[in-house]
Amino acid sequence: MYNDLVYNDKSWNWTSKEEYNQVMDKYYSLRGWDAKTAIPKQSTLKQFGLKKIADELEKKYSVVVPP
Repeated sequence: MYNDLVYNDKSWNWTSKEEYNQVMDKYYSLRGWDAKTAIPKQSTLKQFGLKKIADELEKKYSVVVPP
């Protein structure tokens, strides 16, 4: 994510903050990731045989893997 200074800089005006956030939300959604955290969802990890990774993230690193 970029900070607000980037979006307010008129020399760098290729997108708005809202448009950028919409595109990124769609990007994460299409890949099965949580849009707020950018962490792959448990269902996505399970789909690729990576349930063990989801479990390790939660147990070893206290990362909340979204369902």
